Amino acid sequence: MTIIFNTDYKVNYLNKIKELTDVIDMGFHDNINQKESEFHNHKEDESDDLNHYYQEDFLAIFGLNDYDDDAINHKIEELYNILITDPLVQEIVNYICEYTLCTDDKLIAFMFLFSYELLQYSHSFLSHILISKNKQLDIKEATESQIEKYENKEIFYEPLKKAVMDIK
Repeated sequence: MTIIFNTDYKVNYLNKIKELTDVIDMGFHDNINQKESEFHNHKEDESDDLNHYYQEDFLAIFGLNDYDDDAINHKIEELYNILITDPLVQEIVNYICEYTLCTDDKLIAFMFLFSYELLQYSHSFLSHILISKNKQLDIKEATESQIEKYENKEIFYEPLKKAVMDIK
């Protein structure tokens, strides 16, 4: 069973990064040198690199263990073809085309939704659209309760739209 987009996965990289930086902030006045040293030592460890959390989440939502350009591009293109008919997806993609990337290529704008700045917001938004359309792409059928829970996709659209607008 091939997963194109894992709607059940909880993207959490921004929270993990915030937790790491909060460790530094908590001891800021008490012992700044020790906390800075802990942070730099922590950051030097490859498995705890801040980008590692994003990469981990990025691969997990596409059901991959390793980065593979061809597989990722194929999955994003498949997802784009399924979702681009949704009016809110069209709106956010058009906004990204016009104000953020200055491009006419809607697929490139859609790919931008998976950038570091937007992944946490776009995953929730796109997952809710997929579930509400009863198109979970891991071949499971959405249950009635899932569909009811995610019918109001607009509440997931606003945080994404704000994040996109903050980038420009």
